[in-house]
Amino acid sequence: MFLKKLSTCFCLLPIAISAAISYNVEFEGIQDIRLLKAVKSASQLSSQKKRPPNSIHALRYRAEEDVPSILSVMHSYGYYEAKVDIQIHSSLDRNLVSILIYPGARYRLKTFDIHLDTDIEDTCAFMRLNHLGIELNKPIHTRNVLNAELKTLRLLAEHGFPLAEISSREIVADGRTKEVTVDLYIKTGQLALFGPLTITGSPGVKSRFFRNKVTWEEGDIYDSRLVEKTQSKLIDSELFSSVLVRYKGQIDADGSLPMQIDTSEAKHRTINMGLSYQTVFGPGVTFGWENRNIARMGRRLSLQGDLTHMIQTGIAKYWHPDFYKVGQDFISQAEAQRDSLYAYSSRSYNAQARIERKFNEHVSFSYGVRPEMLYVSESVENGKFWLLEIPLYLRYTTTNSLLNPIKGITLEYVAIPTFNMKDTNEKYLYQQISESTYWPLDKKNRVVFAQKIKVGSILSHNLSEIPVPKRLLGGTDEDLRGYRYRTVSPLRGRKPIGGRAAIYLNFELRFQVTKSIGLVPFLDLGNVQTYEHLALHGKWFKSIGLGLRYFTFVGPFRLDVAFPLDRRKHIDSVYKILVSIGQTF
Repeated sequence: MFLKKLSTCFCLLPIAISAAISYNVEFEGIQDIRLLKAVKSASQLSSQKKRPPNSIHALRYRAEEDVPSILSVMHSYGYYEAKVDIQIHSSLDRNLVSILIYPGARYRLKTFDIHLDTDIEDTCAFMRLNHLGIELNKPIHTRNVLNAELKTLRLLAEHGFPLAEISSREIVADGRTKEVTVDLYIKTGQLALFGPLTITGSPGVKSRFFRNKVTWEEGDIYDSRLVEKTQSKLIDSELFSSVLVRYKGQIDADGSLPMQIDTSEAKHRTINMGLSYQTVFGPGVTFGWENRNIARMGRRLSLQGDLTHMIQTGIAKYWHPDFYKVGQDFISQAEAQRDSLYAYSSRSYNAQARIERKFNEHVSFSYGVRPEMLYVSESVENGKFWLLEIPLYLRYTTTNSLLNPIKGITLEYVAIPTFNMKDTNEKYLYQQISESTYWPLDKKNRVVFAQKIKVGSILSHNLSEIPVPKRLLGGTDEDLRGYRYRTVSPLRGRKPIGGRAAIYLNFELRFQVTKSIGLVPFLDLGNVQTYEHLALHGKWFKSIGLGLRYFTFVGPFRLDVAFPLDRRKHIDSVYKILVSIGQTF
């Protein structure tokens, strides 16, 4: 009896499987690719095609269930008179579902009016329709209307009304004129001022540190942008694993809104160790220690060592944020470095103290002093040098990101007057100016053209006053990527002399192929000369290559393969591989 039932089950199984109705779907009547994609995304016939129904009646039921969803999408794109007709064509070998869509006229947005229950001065100055992403007399899109509502609330929060809320909306479509009017009614609430601040969750950090990071004063009109900026500054300090800056409760009788900063402290001391490999320096080891909360004020003390076959470096660094002024930092460091390069070998011991000042989000400046003891050997001019450098640095940028910029411009100027303490008559002035520009070539910023020009100059009585390591030598991962590291310059025999003037041009076309993968073909040009002033004649070196980018939350992981087009047989290899974090420039 058991075997009989079992055989019956096995006999019924193929019948159940064969009962599934496979089908194909066709959408007709829509020319707009984006609209067609949205319709397909809303369709169960498309999304559940791999789970076919068990009968033709179930297929028809699934198709009929698609009609409200498709009409909803059509309405959101402004096709309020759209109609949908579904036809199922069945045969022995296949079933075809034809979805015929008749869009009708597309309605346009005639007016978009915002009604506030409070009379706010200069409302029009900050709440213009173009700020909200609204264009009149253009086809209406529900997504744009909803985004405009969110932007309206955000703008109100930026101008003192963080508790504003939408009380109602009226959307009227005129079937005769094919136009839509939108009226948005907003309850703004009372004008809010920044109130008293409460800090929780950080016993290991002094309250004065928080006060230095807060970007508003008590009694100022509430501005959500200042709240976001304060939160970003606290996160960037790396003292906290989580930060939330928010208002607490309701507006008091005097108009003040209590503020609160909730934090969770991270570990302030870290140890790092790692391995690396590059065709330039070979295998390497890196290690370090850091305390990010000296004196409970976010001051940093770090020790870092990097060892490769060609370069060994040790750095001790102290960083004091908000030094006498908010936004002004003091940095002091001591460094020892040994280089064994093709152009020279050197040992360097230096100390440095500098002030860094950020005037605003676009402009920063630094100045300092750096004494250095430098020993140079295995170069065209060896010697022992006691140098005193006074580095000056100025930067202007409008780029959107440090590690992966896709738009904007960056200008940098560096000047380093240098004095030889052994011979006060020997001195020189190093100067460098660079410009980087980024142009997105499509609306989604998936293709970006990036270019950089860098010009360097060293003013001196003669070339011999400048130690070889301080001269201009191309071939780094920032200029001529295809050539041997720091060898591009006029030669004496096979040894690079180094130059007093140089110009480098870099061009990249950055493609973001997928969400995490990018490709970057590039071209580098450069000219290094022994003359004091730059001349465009002479030997121009060129390199080309292809880079791979893997986008992470930290920044793009960069792997470049570069080829020298003017390869010097006994100096340069056929190709060079470069690996780092962040775009080249």
